[in-house]
Amino acid sequence: MFAYDSLAPNIWVFCGSLVFLIGLALTACYTVQWLNRKPKHGDVPNMPKRDFTLDELSQFNGEGPDGRILIAVNGSVFDVTNNGKSFYGKDGPYAMFAGRDASRSLAMFSANMPPRVENYDDLSDLTSDQMNKLKEWELQFRGLKSRDASADTPKSKDD
Repeated sequence: MFAYDSLAPNIWVFCGSLVFLIGLALTACYTVQWLNRKPKHGDVPNMPKRDFTLDELSQFNGEGPDGRILIAVNGSVFDVTNNGKSFYGKDGPYAMFAGRDASRSLAMFSANMPPRVENYDDLSDLTSDQMNKLKEWELQFRGLKSRDASADTPKSKDD
């Protein structure tokens, strides 16, 4: 004969494991479904990879005919149109970054964008702590960008 007390911990372990496995299966299904999603009706189509001058980048501030929003961070350009329009679009809290190189502001945790500059900012005057923060931001943008976003180094007019 089994005592009730000796089975109780095993039942809780079994139930906990079952809940964990169900959660894991649901997460896997959602991830596969998200990765294989088809573009929504309003999604902007893929943009071919290319380099941008700062002037060219400024044309992608969300106000163009297709509403595309590009943001440069640490030398890479991210297309945040489909996944970040509510943040970086016209009325979004970070609209000032759209069509710009946001590296300096992100590294300094500042929402104040410097005036538009003609030349690419090499960020050589940032501290190592600020550069580390900028790299963290870059990783976040790499996670946010759509699978079809282009990521190339912005170039100055002189290049």
